Amino acid sequence: MEFYNRGEEILKKYFENEGVRQTEVLFSEKDFRVDLGFCYLRGIIDRVDRLPDRSIELIEYKTHKNAWRKKAIREDAQLTMYSYACREGLGLKPDVLSYYFLSKGRKVSTER
Repeated sequence: MEFYNRGEEILKKYFENEGVRQTEVLFSEKDFRVDLGFCYLRGIIDRVDRLPDRSIELIEYKTHKNAWRKKAIREDAQLTMYSYACREGLGLKPDVLSYYFLSKGRKVSTER
């Protein structure tokens, strides 16, 4: 029951913060595979949105207990690789890269 209650709390917080976003969801749970020449980069991008100003935001959802600081997000390898995959595999250049920390109801963003 503890996990159920925690999940319900996380979902409520998410929809309070994000439920009315004025964005266009371009992709959700999008598989990618990019040939790097010496190996393939594979993964699943959680979400890609077109923002009202027409810029592109790549969002990854995280269940970590604590949100990371912006400096850690700027230096994060996963967002760098996923941004590359989005450009090369999907033909979209993300302007904003974000982690949404579900347990905190907090999104931390950066640019590359």
